Amino acid sequence: MKYLKRYVLMTTGFIMIVIIVIVSWKILNPLKDWGITKDLGNNYVFTSEKSILYRDDKGKEYFVIPFGVTNLSFDNGWIIAETQGLNAIFRGVSIESKNGCQYWIIDKESSVALNSQWSNNMIINNEPYPIVTSGLIGPLDSISFVEYLKENNILLSFIE
Repeated sequence: MKYLKRYVLMTTGFIMIVIIVIVSWKILNPLKDWGITKDLGNNYVFTSEKSILYRDDKGKEYFVIPFGVTNLSFDNGWIIAETQGLNAIFRGVSIESKNGCQYWIIDKESSVALNSQWSNNMIINNEPYPIVTSGLIGPLDSISFVEYLKENNILLSFIE
């Protein structure tokens, strides 16, 4: 009987510890922002893998620019990004500047359609990457990029 009481107390204590750990994990979720380098606003994030992702309200992440972002800037309405050596083909276009850079503009005010986003792929090294295409402009060469910024009164520039 003495051993049974001890067993019940130990089992109950163990179960309580497990419940506390699970509840704490759900509340605090220490890995929620693992790999996130910068919050760009409007559910866009920049990762340590040099990707720009869109994160829906449930925390699921979708590629916008899969990787290779070497420079970026953002404000409340726009994100501008530079990729180098990515050689991406998007919507049948593959343009890059003489220095090997491609430039991208993301309109953060554009509504994001996650249902149809997998229908568009960015081709990188002959591999398709399904991406969120809502509000994505690019790839652009440096001249087209600067012209687009001026035409649309986007007052962003890269910090060199």
